[in-house]
Amino acid sequence: MINKFEILQHIIDESDIRRKIALYCRAVDRGDAGLLRSLYHENAEEIHGSYRGGIDGFIQYAQDIVSLAESTAHHITSVIVDICGTEATSESYFISISSKLVIGDDDPVDLVISGRYLDKWLQDADGAWKISKRKVVQAARAGR
Repeated sequence: MINKFEILQHIIDESDIRRKIALYCRAVDRGDAGLLRSLYHENAEEIHGSYRGGIDGFIQYAQDIVSLAESTAHHITSVIVDICGTEATSESYFISISSKLVIGDDDPVDLVISGRYLDKWLQDADGAWKISKRKVVQAARAGR
């Protein structure tokens, strides 16, 4: 027989992970380093564009890129979460829009990037879900 409490906990855990994926977007778009840091395990690994490394370096990398644009907006679609005990994986499609991005000496461009976030999640000692590894797979990029 299916344990209703386990099903309920699974729904709660999936909802928490989905919320944290959305909070990631908020943190990056608003330059909120504290919020961004809170979503990752201390020893998390990030593979994101030209960046490969730990979370603290990634926070600086993200802030440097976002600061080149007048505004950014990340949008999440098609989230799939698989949970097994205290570990989980998620795949989220994203669209990122950077308005008036300045790259070098060129005129500002509006840049749209789409792709997928491939995440591994672990629960910490308090039961909170945090990203232990994120790999970004870029699908398309358009500017001007």
